Amino acid sequence: LQNVADKRRPMLQNVADAQTANINTIRFNTELSRESRSMTMDNATVSTSHEKNKRVVLNIISNLSYEAVKIVFGFVLPRLYLVNFGSDVNGLDSTIKNIFAYLSLLEAGVGLSAQYALYHPVATGDTGRINSILASARRFYLRSGMIYTALTLLFALGYPLVVQTSLDYFTVFSVVLLYGIPGIVLFLWRGKYNAFLEVEGKKYILTALQTATLIISNLLRLIFLLISDNLILIQATYCVPSILQIFFIII
Repeated sequence: LQNVADKRRPMLQNVADAQTANINTIRFNTELSRESRSMTMDNATVSTSHEKNKRVVLNIISNLSYEAVKIVFGFVLPRLYLVNFGSDVNGLDSTIKNIFAYLSLLEAGVGLSAQYALYHPVATGDTGRINSILASARRFYLRSGMIYTALTLLFALGYPLVVQTSLDYFTVFSVVLLYGIPGIVLFLWRGKYNAFLEVEGKKYILTALQTATLIISNLLRLIFLLISDNLILIQATYCVPSILQIFFIII
């Protein structure tokens, strides 16, 4: 029996050593897997943080570019209006701009409501909820767009009757109507994208589009101010790039 026990002892020791080695291997693989998952999560966090920082920078640059373009043309165009048409038309142009700035406040309530509703589903990736909110936002934008369009028409029809100007009724009516077209485009086609891209941190996309539209429209106005004295034609150049935005958005 002693001899048998002595013979089995090395075998049992080998089995124990093998089991210990297996346990150690399992522990090592477990720790390695944990470290790998941790590194993956850290990389994902770094990537997400980098993407957010990139979006913030792009939003800042696009906003600054837009404001810079507005300032530059804000100095140049009024002077050309004064030279070509006198203070009468320049004052008329400024008044119409201010009135449409107030009308654009119709969009503020709808946009903020849509943004507030989108934050949670966008953060959780709930595409079904996102689509539902965007569909509702589109309906609200359409209703607001109808109101905006009606107010624009009323303004265009009534303003020439009360303003004291040397311009005829049709010219003032046309100028007001052409000023209102970009706002109609915003409500009927572009509004819901504003809210979604704002929540996504990608407002720079639409800001870049607005900047390009502003540059093109104001350059066209500048050219026509230099070569023509047809106020309706000059004002038409303001809204043509805004209409072209529709095709860009659809595509």
